[in-house]
Amino acid sequence: MESRKQRYTFKTCRNINHKSLYSLGAGFCARSICSTIMLPITLVKTRYPSQSMFTPRMEFDKTTNNTIFHTFRNVLKVNRRGLFSGLVPTILRDAPNSGLYICFYHTIKPSIMSLHDSYNTPVTLLNLLTGIIAGISATFLTHPFDMIKTQMQLNSSVASRV
Repeated sequence: MESRKQRYTFKTCRNINHKSLYSLGAGFCARSICSTIMLPITLVKTRYPSQSMFTPRMEFDKTTNNTIFHTFRNVLKVNRRGLFSGLVPTILRDAPNSGLYICFYHTIKPSIMSLHDSYNTPVTLLNLLTGIIAGISATFLTHPFDMIKTQMQLNSSVASRV
């Protein structure tokens, strides 16, 4: 029985680092849930400072409308689902970003940690370097989705269609 399992694993998955794949999946799932829960807050945060730019001058009065509560209420007035506008691009950006970050981190960490043995480099510095490389790599790959998400949150005509 054991040889059959080893044979199956060897034939189908011989070059896959399972820890990296599990990390990718765990980061993807965790960030999808987190993004869905936090989306209304990030939407209000995105629209709050830009509300004065997109509201006609007559409708916008800084003394009465310049609060987070009013921004929240205005989003709900335009569209009940407005607080979740841009959910798909948010998940398409945040979930892969977190998944890729954790995957890259676990994949490159052994290589970078070998510097500790070779050059006696402090482990804290190597962990920092690993995180920086993983973060830059993940952000580089997912940045276009962040731009789409922000545009959808700012542009209510596009956001109401999604």
